[in-house]
Amino acid sequence: RRVLFRSYPLKVVDSYNRTVFFEKEPKRIITIAPNITEGIYALGKGNSVVGRSDYDDYPAQALKVPSVGALIQPSVEKIVELKPDVVFVSALFDKDIIKKLEDLNVKVIALGGEENFNGVYDTMSKLGQIVNASGKAQAIISDMKKKVVEITDKVKDAKKPTVYYVQDFGKNG
Repeated sequence: RRVLFRSYPLKVVDSYNRTVFFEKEPKRIITIAPNITEGIYALGKGNSVVGRSDYDDYPAQALKVPSVGALIQPSVEKIVELKPDVVFVSALFDKDIIKKLEDLNVKVIALGGEENFNGVYDTMSKLGQIVNASGKAQAIISDMKKKVVEITDKVKDAKKPTVYYVQDFGKNG
């Protein structure tokens, strides 16, 4: 027999070092970050997603959800119209838009961390806490860690390729 642990009320510190308070599990979610959308569906909470960005296209079911626009400049009007309990954004999201949304009583949390595995694990863990799926989040993280170890073991003796990286700026960059 499984006992569900409800962690509300909940305080989460987001990627902008803001403390965001959740009185209860969010049931109406807008995601303006493809990785968050994928995470929400992986946690089994896809039926709570009521809005997404133009770029949130995985898994395929996400395409059935209305878009609120671009990642950087979504439609504030569309977001408010969808009456979300929370809007998840990436750590690159415009702070001015966060302020506009919060002035309209829309809860926003920016999730995204270090550009490495620990950052991914931290984001998944916080996401699981917020949407009341911590157990599932920990299982996903555990599975991810196992796969990293498996792949690392497979390639540890492989010859490392030589890489040449070129970056250009300007009109054609």
